[in-house]
Amino acid sequence: ALPGGTLMILGEAGTVLVSSDRGERWTALASPYKGSFFGGVVAAVGAVVAFGLRGRIYRSTDAGKSWVQVASPGEASLMGGTRLADGTLVLAGAAGTALVSRDHGKSFQRLETRTTRAFSKAVDGGPQALMIMGEAGARRVPMAAAGP
Repeated sequence: ALPGGTLMILGEAGTVLVSSDRGERWTALASPYKGSFFGGVVAAVGAVVAFGLRGRIYRSTDAGKSWVQVASPGEASLMGGTRLADGTLVLAGAAGTALVSRDHGKSFQRLETRTTRAFSKAVDGGPQALMIMGEAGARRVPMAAAGP
């Protein structure tokens, strides 16, 4: 759900659909990527960050009408995204990947997880830490490892 009540679906083959009537009708938007999106997260400033196959990350500040590719520090597929209470964005994915953004999705830094097991979700893990869930269960990871 985007600010203002618009709904967005991101999916296979670069699918981007939006609805402004609570899901009654959907409109396809031009996609910045022909590969698969596995999800999206809305930044505190309202920007949408879409992520997926091969570590691709795209950001839109106009509800999906236009997109900018965001540099990714890796090529592992990204499966889950979360916005923490302080506005930090976290993307989780294959090969032990956890990426952190403290600038509303304009850039991401790798968080050291010390594993190659896939992650699918991250949640707040207490002061300066995340709990990241995936195929090996839950792992608490210090946020300081992600840099500024």
